[in-house]
Amino acid sequence: MTETNNKIRALFLTALMVFSVFAGTVAFTGAAAAANASGAPDVRKATHYVDSDDGAIIEIAFNEDVTNTSNATVEVGFEDGSTATLADAALSVNTTASGGARFVVDTDEVYSNVQNVTVAGLEDQDGNVMDQQTVDVRFAPTTVSGFGNNNVANTTGYSGANVALEGESLQSMFTIDGPSTDVTRGSGVGSQVYVLNTDGFETGTYEVGSNSTTENLVLKDLGLGISVDQTSFTTEENITGTVTSGDINRPVDVELVNSDDEVVDSTQVTVDSDGEVAFDLGTYDTSGEYTVRATDVNTGVTATTTTNVTQAADNMASFGQSGSYEVDQGDIASITVNLEGTQTGTVVIGNADQSGYQANLTVTDGEDDGQSVTIQFNTYTAGNNSLGTVVSVADSDDSVTFNNPTSPEANVGSLLDTGDYSLYASAGNVQPGTVVNAADALGTLFIQERQTTGQQLWTAPAGTSFSNADASTVTTLVENTELTQDSAIVKGDYIVHQLSASGLEGLAASQNGLANAILNGNVSVSVVQTNPISNREPLELNVTESASSLTIISDAENDTYYIAYQPSAVAFERQGSDTNVALSAGNNFNATITVDDERLLDDGDTSTDAAQSVSSEFEIVDGTVSYNMDPVNVTASSGQMISGTSTYAPGTNFTVRVQSAQDSQPAFIKSQSVEVSASGTWSASFDFTTPDGLNAGDAFKVSNTLTSSTVDGNIVESTATPTATATATEGTQTATATATATATATATATATATATATPADGGGDTATPTETSTSTPGFGAVLAVIALIGAALLAVRREN
Repeated sequence: MTETNNKIRALFLTALMVFSVFAGTVAFTGAAAAANASGAPDVRKATHYVDSDDGAIIEIAFNEDVTNTSNATVEVGFEDGSTATLADAALSVNTTASGGARFVVDTDEVYSNVQNVTVAGLEDQDGNVMDQQTVDVRFAPTTVSGFGNNNVANTTGYSGANVALEGESLQSMFTIDGPSTDVTRGSGVGSQVYVLNTDGFETGTYEVGSNSTTENLVLKDLGLGISVDQTSFTTEENITGTVTSGDINRPVDVELVNSDDEVVDSTQVTVDSDGEVAFDLGTYDTSGEYTVRATDVNTGVTATTTTNVTQAADNMASFGQSGSYEVDQGDIASITVNLEGTQTGTVVIGNADQSGYQANLTVTDGEDDGQSVTIQFNTYTAGNNSLGTVVSVADSDDSVTFNNPTSPEANVGSLLDTGDYSLYASAGNVQPGTVVNAADALGTLFIQERQTTGQQLWTAPAGTSFSNADASTVTTLVENTELTQDSAIVKGDYIVHQLSASGLEGLAASQNGLANAILNGNVSVSVVQTNPISNREPLELNVTESASSLTIISDAENDTYYIAYQPSAVAFERQGSDTNVALSAGNNFNATITVDDERLLDDGDTSTDAAQSVSSEFEIVDGTVSYNMDPVNVTASSGQMISGTSTYAPGTNFTVRVQSAQDSQPAFIKSQSVEVSASGTWSASFDFTTPDGLNAGDAFKVSNTLTSSTVDGNIVESTATPTATATATEGTQTATATATATATATATATATATATATPADGGGDTATPTETSTSTPGFGAVLAVIALIGAALLAVRREN
């Protein structure tokens, strides 16, 4: 296809030449050709770099030799719109370096922001004077030179920046060989320099050859990067971000570039000693997608990122949840205010003229995202600022200011009454009266009566960790059957009192936790023995002495609170006598939790001012492990189940150990880890096929790591015989009867019936042999034997 295109192009050019000859004219395209149709010299290129002999120069290469430079005019243009001419001290014609088709202008210093050069007045050897021409100037911050001196030197530059390859004469040739390229280039007519664009070059060492000698160009990564603080900015937000660099103290231009590649805003920053610097481009009033470009001033290396500018919305405030909120007296209401086009809003809770209470607030969205602020309004402290914080925010980045905490309308003395409280919100910082009369949004806070509804008892294993526990911890423990409802508690296990009561959240917040409210008497916990022996005071929990051993878990969202402790780790005492009395199995207790806080009880209705209490009872029991069989009989096979029950809390783990008796050979020890199930049962599966030599008649002992209880066990013969099984289910119990008959040549008969009761709740309880009988329904023992003998003889006869 390329060959065909080349042929077509050749034919087209041939035709064009023939046409031109016949027409008697020659046509040229391009501004330079048009400007110098008379044959005057044209500018090929212009390069700004640091020459090894003359320092900072602009080399202007022509297509032919130029003379009479004394009439030349030169104007250099810079990116900021400024210019410099030969009349300025900064520019001068270098007559020594100029010659042939090369014209050199000294600049005294390096200008990385050079943009173009305009030249006029130069003549060629035929006396043709060039007209004014303007060409772009290529800037190269790094120069590789010294070709021909046979001393190989390393010149360091940055990948992505231009590098000037300076030859020893005009029309120099250069070879470049390195990690990213292997090419040959030339400076061309009127020039000693070739500008190598290293954009996309890998870092590393490149060999640059010219004039039969070689120099090394070492490219490094400048590490220039740029990021913006937001993926999108509104037309009212400053476009901000950060520039990073692997080198320090470097000036960097930051530009905002539109989709037409036009720079619409810019600023210059200097990378500091930490290798980074923040930038601020200010606001921009046209929405769209923009490129934010960082350019290292000294090298021209660039880095880019993108962002969007969106039209800022009109300032507006609104309430979440359609403006409708409910809260129990004493709890904390979460009221969300949405903000558009602003970070600040004014909120009023209540109306002094309608409800006798009014709180004037100013909220600020600290995340600078103009989205929302959630106010935490404490209905326990509201009306009495001295009790603690009335308003706070759910997100610590946001803020709220209570503007009238000491005003009469914000101090009503008692707990806020039940009823409806108006909500008002406006964008910006607005006078409360203006907000009430012309709010952006209206809402309602419904305060309803609080309740203390009940107490439930739970238990958890002694090894349970309640450190830093929260509501999710409780949920997980319940899901894993490690926290179960029970009123029979082993004193080393945990007992957990679940209190269901609304309206305690604000009290707990004002006292830095419900634990302090309990110690201060706002909520009381009483655990008192109900069955003391004669002439002895009942045992009673000393809450103050036991405070460090009590764990309080709050689930205020569900109006639920948990008090967890180990009975063996807290202080029980007899009133007026013994302290720190150890608990014993058989001690029964009544646990009563009472809301005593006067503020919560004084709701304006004297008939409901009495303290609110909820109670539950529990007993202390011995921690036991028992076995379902005594003795435990197994066969010399795998999958042999040993099971039992335990009073320890479900979820308790322990080890069941099986050890051979002293006179049994071979000796063995086997162990399995078990867990107490929700129904208080446990089971373990053992393999009695090892060690070799285990047989019927070998004895062993079963023990556990929780208690000292043991049980004897035996390995018995395995009977694999025809089995008839009948199963009946009644309620939650399953009964199984098995009859086995064995006939021998000596006419010996055996009849065995076994009944087993198994809970049918699917909890994994193990069936337990409970009765063995030699009777058969409808027959006496003798008749049963005769019947079986007859059946055996009949079978022998049929076989014969």
